[in-house]
Amino acid sequence: MRIEPGALYVRLIGLLAAGYAESLLKHPWYASRMDAEEAAGRYFDATLGRKLLLTGRVPLSVAHRLFAALCARCAGALEKSTLKRRVGAARAANDFGVLGTIRRCLSKLSREPSPGSASPTLLSRLGPIVLAARDDEVSVPEEMAIWDAIACSPSPIMALPPGEPFNRFCSIVIDCIRTANRPVLELLSLGRPLCPFDWLDELSIQQVRSLKSFLRHLKSQDVPDTLENWREALKQNPVPGFKAVEALWRSPIGTALRNGGIYPSVALEQAMELVEPENGIELFLVQQEYQDQVRLLRADEVIGAEEQYLLIEVYAGAALEELAERAPIRALLRGRNLTIDELIEDIRERVDHWQQGTAS
Repeated sequence: MRIEPGALYVRLIGLLAAGYAESLLKHPWYASRMDAEEAAGRYFDATLGRKLLLTGRVPLSVAHRLFAALCARCAGALEKSTLKRRVGAARAANDFGVLGTIRRCLSKLSREPSPGSASPTLLSRLGPIVLAARDDEVSVPEEMAIWDAIACSPSPIMALPPGEPFNRFCSIVIDCIRTANRPVLELLSLGRPLCPFDWLDELSIQQVRSLKSFLRHLKSQDVPDTLENWREALKQNPVPGFKAVEALWRSPIGTALRNGGIYPSVALEQAMELVEPENGIELFLVQQEYQDQVRLLRADEVIGAEEQYLLIEVYAGAALEELAERAPIRALLRGRNLTIDELIEDIRERVDHWQQGTAS
């Protein structure tokens, strides 16, 4: 049988988007930001496409194990191959045949260790990872994604008979998927409508698990999201990186947890640019994202109801001079003794201050 990575990718994305968008990806939580196919692609990148880090206790990742298992299914040269660490540099492989093809494919992968990886320590202590077959060796990257293991494996490979050989290979694949899926699964298990892809590189696994305990406490008490309720929950369930409840409350993740997954983004800065487009060319924003950001400002009491109306109308294309004559805005300007330009500048300052607060 042959492995066709391109065809396999298309099949996986289609399957995820059509059959697992709700149950696995929780796509309805962030459907206003991306369609199911894009969510499937983001999920693929975050799981199968993510390099798996090594620890001091794990010299080879499950992706390495999958790569070794696929190589062992290649008839002939690699049938009795092994993947191992050994002291000293790998011997140069023959540039021809299966090993040469694998070596060229592996050479295209990054060898740069990820932050927090134990790869440099393992490399100096145990030596490099090599695929050894007969008298040849191929150097294998310290870190691999599951997709790297699949795409760089030999083709064709032998089909496996039913029973123990097939079950053993399936066990390796299942371990790979469980390991790769864990960060996304932890975020989704928070139980709040977040887009998991926003937080994969922002929160550690320890922080996510602590937030889960924190949110579970709030739910058990059946209390609303208020600063005081959060303060009590944080006392019982500390979250690394947030000693004070105010820091968690104002942080991007805290804001998102309180507001249905919406948090301050660059869209907000672009939204304010719409008020004074440069050179007459307005910046384009997806309407739903713009409205989400304006609602977030209102929810955090950064702007009032009339100002929310003003920003929505600006997006719709209304001129400031026209808006200044509409009843709710005219009353607001008179009550605060401001011109429309001064009101816009005041909103800008409040938004900027709010963004700095949520980023701290």
